Amino acid sequence: MPHDDSPILPPGSSRVASLPQAPLAFVSAAFDILDDGLFAIDRHGYVLWLNPAAERLLGLGLDDLRRLFRSGDRLLRADGSPLPDEERPSSLALRTRQTVRDVVIGFVAEDRQLRWMRVSAKPMFAGAGDLEGVLVSLHDITERQEMAARLRASLAEADDLYQHAPCGYHSVGPDGRYLRVNDTELAWIGRSREEVIGRMRPSEFLTHESRTAFEAAFARLLDTGELLRVEVDLLDGGGRPRRMSGRESVVRDAHGRFLMSPTVMHDVTELAEARRRLE
Repeated sequence: MPHDDSPILPPGSSRVASLPQAPLAFVSAAFDILDDGLFAIDRHGYVLWLNPAAERLLGLGLDDLRRLFRSGDRLLRADGSPLPDEERPSSLALRTRQTVRDVVIGFVAEDRQLRWMRVSAKPMFAGAGDLEGVLVSLHDITERQEMAARLRASLAEADDLYQHAPCGYHSVGPDGRYLRVNDTELAWIGRSREEVIGRMRPSEFLTHESRTAFEAAFARLLDTGELLRVEVDLLDGGGRPRRMSGRESVVRDAHGRFLMSPTVMHDVTELAEARRRLE
């Protein structure tokens, strides 16, 4: 691959030997002790050098890194798909002559372990404004990415439990309209989430007698803040009443203002029928 000499080589190189040696020694030491990886690429995309942290993070020497840049088959986007050459931060910085910051890139190491890096690339210019190359920084975020992946999995599991639990869940806001509702309750009332969120009240699906009793009980809940337990008749999607046992609570802000009322509902229709037959 064609390349030429570049002033972005590390201090101590013969190409910068005309500079004072003491300042160069300090700068060279700074490159060596950094925890973040650094490497330089000339304007043709040829890797010129890398610091010890880059070698440690990537598990690659200079020649290995050059081969990686030629093939690019071990680089991934944040979503896990292959990272095209034109999307690499170094390529973007060379093409646009602008600094590219904080791009998340996956790197498949020699041992097949996936490492995640936050990569930035800064174009470097000569005194006349000519583009000489790019300085690339690497910050290892593997642990953070793995924690985020575990958190997403946990949230997905919790949401699946919420949506498909054998009981209904919903929350209403200060106006009594749905803020959130799970799939189980939506199946009971025969409505879609889009139909009810912010538009309808759970009391609209109660029989007239239950609605009157519920609204009185809800007023007491708002007044006392105590946990409310009710039994009401809910009209399902076919207009048939189903007996529900509900438990409601109140969430308030730091100033005591009502924010929402979470509710858990259990279908006790069969139990109510059995109780009626016994009576």
